[in-house]
Amino acid sequence: MVLCDIRDKVRFAYFIFFMNLSKYFVRRDVTFASVIVLILVIILFSNFLFSVYQCPEDRPIVVAAKHRRAIVSLLSLTSSDANHLSYNYTVSLCKLAVSFRARGGHSHDFIVLLVGNPIQISEFHMLRRAGWTVIPVDAIVSPLVYSFDHNKYTTARMYTKFQIWRLTSYEHVVYVDSDTIVLRDPMPALERAYELVKGDPPGMVIDLGFCWTREYYNAGVMVVKPSVRVFRDLIFYRNWRLYNNFLAEQEFLNIFYCGRIVPIPRELNVPAYYHGNVSCALIDADTTVIAHYNGEEKPWLVNCTSHPICRYWHKMPLYDNTLK
Repeated sequence: MVLCDIRDKVRFAYFIFFMNLSKYFVRRDVTFASVIVLILVIILFSNFLFSVYQCPEDRPIVVAAKHRRAIVSLLSLTSSDANHLSYNYTVSLCKLAVSFRARGGHSHDFIVLLVGNPIQISEFHMLRRAGWTVIPVDAIVSPLVYSFDHNKYTTARMYTKFQIWRLTSYEHVVYVDSDTIVLRDPMPALERAYELVKGDPPGMVIDLGFCWTREYYNAGVMVVKPSVRVFRDLIFYRNWRLYNNFLAEQEFLNIFYCGRIVPIPRELNVPAYYHGNVSCALIDADTTVIAHYNGEEKPWLVNCTSHPICRYWHKMPLYDNTLK
């Protein structure tokens, strides 16, 4: 069993312990610097302890693979968002699978990694009918976020994305966020990506959504070669690298693979933002392969009358009638 949630509770207990310890030292006239040093030593020790025991399950995920490659997505739910978000993201995953097959992506298996609270039986059958194989996995959470901060904790669970490196039954795995959809035949661009990604570093697209001062890649679509060794490295180093937790696993991967990330065709991950009634979509419908609705306003939350790419998401059926 992965001790991610237990670890966060223990760290919260550490926090209470430190507060009481500080009061004790103040009463004993111990210098403030000594207190800080002692706290840092205990924090570093606890980080090391839980980095060893947090995710002991590092064996390959066994899958009855039908193809050499797989399309993989993640469905991460917590107790407070399972009811009102799981259905929306389940619908989005169904549309994603249909759009892949409708545009020519039949030569892939479709796998969704489920982490957190169980989904409704009806949603499970929706995913199965859409062609997804549902695999429950343990959560991997950032060591810098406490579970009582719900928003940050939900984002931090995106580290579970690292589980794709355990799918060693496949030659390549294409990870796609659940808020994406395919607009054109993905195979030409994916074949180029497969040729480029030959080793440990993943293939990603340079992020166009922010004005970064450095080369920065978006982890919403990735092409990786699965490897248990890489998975172990990611789990170990995430406790020791300094990074901005605002973008969770994306920031970590940009630092961990700094200068080594393989650029893949840009059309595989094109952002589409919707701010109120103003469309900030960066999409060229003639070249875009995968549209990524990575803003806060998802297609199922906005009025799509003025957004053709958003309307495309709503018009996509839930199921492929030709799928057996």
